[in-house]
Amino acid sequence: MTSRKINFPEYQKISRILSAYDAYLVGGAVRDLLLGRPVRDLDFALPDKVRGAAKDVADQLGGAYYVLDEERDTARVILRSESGFRSALDFTTFQGADLSADLGARDFTITAMALPLEGDRALIDPLGGARDLRKGLIKACSPTALGEDPIRTLRAVRMAVDLDFRIETGTKDLIREAAPGLEGVSPERVRDELFRILENRDSAAALRAMKILGLTPYVLPDGIGVPEERIRVLACLDGFWQTLAEEYDPEKAADLFSGMLVTRLGRYREKLTQRLNTHLVPGRNLKGLVHLTSLFPEPGEGLNQVAAHLKLSGREIQRVEQIRRGAGAFLEDEVYTSPEVPIQAYRFFKHFGEGGVEGIFLALARERSRRPFRSPAVDWSRLLDGARFYLEAWWEKHDRWVEPELLLDGHQLMEAFELTAGPWVGNLLERIREAQVTGQVETPGEALQLAEQILDQDLQGDTL
Repeated sequence: MTSRKINFPEYQKISRILSAYDAYLVGGAVRDLLLGRPVRDLDFALPDKVRGAAKDVADQLGGAYYVLDEERDTARVILRSESGFRSALDFTTFQGADLSADLGARDFTITAMALPLEGDRALIDPLGGARDLRKGLIKACSPTALGEDPIRTLRAVRMAVDLDFRIETGTKDLIREAAPGLEGVSPERVRDELFRILENRDSAAALRAMKILGLTPYVLPDGIGVPEERIRVLACLDGFWQTLAEEYDPEKAADLFSGMLVTRLGRYREKLTQRLNTHLVPGRNLKGLVHLTSLFPEPGEGLNQVAAHLKLSGREIQRVEQIRRGAGAFLEDEVYTSPEVPIQAYRFFKHFGEGGVEGIFLALARERSRRPFRSPAVDWSRLLDGARFYLEAWWEKHDRWVEPELLLDGHQLMEAFELTAGPWVGNLLERIREAQVTGQVETPGEALQLAEQILDQDLQGDTL
């Protein structure tokens, strides 16, 4: 396994630069190399001169250099290739007297391995990490590994689900013992690890594992638990994303309901994948936020409590509220059974904004989770037809049905009809825009004529 070539941009140049520093490749990069997985980021451990090594790599490869922790002597280099590939290189000083002590102080055996950058590059594996990789086992490096940093309890769950490994029995006991220590971890660290879990391909399995191991009370605030009905919603979302992934797998659409999902919404798989991977804030993608939203009770309870507990940003809070309200509205009969007319799509997205898109998928997941076996195909078909209509409006007819270009602005209306500023100007503009969506007006002149008609009608109404 150790002879495998590391398929990573600029790796040979990085190795050559670091040859003067007695550096070792460590952690997840070694694990992924041995598993044959893509190596996306690199971690290096050095006896000293960490910042000098990182600065040399950044200077010679044109990367961005950051000091992460002066006290612990850690640094990071961000590299971007011409193809857009972004990678992080982390540099740390040995935590202990030497490399062996450093590896022993790590979290799990499968990330406590190292490779020299020079010489025969023989694997350094003092704790049997390669053996545990072959067994598919997550095992703590020591009895104190999780208590020293309780965030590792969450990392164990994430790694187990991500790699499809099982957590060793003794390590499960250590997780339960260390779980209360999460209360002493900064909310930001807990939040970021939770998002990594929620961004997983099988986040429902991860939440079930967290619940079994007693972690959820220390991650989510009081009253926002994870009852099985919410985990089922999350599982449905996981299934949707896999069925509608860019790498289409017919095996995942072999049942009737998944096949109908692909038939109705499959043409949006690329747009959906890109959307879920966008970041409202650095380091937390939209997929994780949708999954977090699915755990909230219905209707709008708990948002402020969770937002404060997890230190969510204002943009995230706004999107969560849009998603929740959009999901509830979509499941009202008058929304998805009404005639599919442009004004319906316009009003839906006017009320729920960008979050309306994710709200539609959350609504679908809630319905599938409530009636997984006895939901008639005709009902599922009706829901999917409604979803297709709104997604078509958002992705294919956005500039006509969702955000048509303004034919007039408020200043033009006030000047044309000698109006003073006030809410009626906005109301008038809104009625003109709705007329645009329905095709009643197409030019500024027609918009002015409509505005005059509306004003005359309103005036007559006031007179009466």
